Amino acid sequence: MSEAGGENTQAPPVDTRAIVAVIKTVAWYNSFVVPYKAFADALEEQADDYDDFSSLEAEFFAAAFGGKLDYIYGVHLENMLADDDLIVVSPILLDEWRVRMLKDIGELFDYKFYGLEDDETPETLADVQKRIRLINIIINTLIRKWTHEATGHDNATPAVAVYMIAKRYGLDVSEVQNNAQGEEGSGNGVGGDE
Repeated sequence: MSEAGGENTQAPPVDTRAIVAVIKTVAWYNSFVVPYKAFADALEEQADDYDDFSSLEAEFFAAAFGGKLDYIYGVHLENMLADDDLIVVSPILLDEWRVRMLKDIGELFDYKFYGLEDDETPETLADVQKRIRLINIIINTLIRKWTHEATGHDNATPAVAVYMIAKRYGLDVSEVQNNAQGEEGSGNGVGGDE
């Protein structure tokens, strides 16, 4: 079962700048699901130079997609570039079954909408964006559902997930809250907490 809480502080298995980049990206999108590219852009702002960025990114990518981070999960979209992958955050720790479900949902990206698979018309960018949006809605909804099941509370928000991440990795929660509030944005339409 998923663990709610997470009172134990621990050093992150990645550079703290990567955790801060996740927090800023989640605050901007106000979603449990954020595009990997947006995270990478935020991480690049934290890096000293390109070599530092490359090292930080490789370390984070291995940890997020390898299941080594608490509350932060990498989800690959099939047949897409790594920049098109997703970062998912959760206010609770997800067990292996739930992480596998997130990955299965990400693999749905590789399929056309049901009923359109025999359509001879090539997919448009709008079709691809609809599929990504649908995947985001499904994942956002599942994170809310799982959090409610684990805690009994209906307070599952990206802000709570950010708080749990900051707390787990020993970041100054009040500083993170101030940074997150200053960074909140529209999300440019990709994520969006549904």
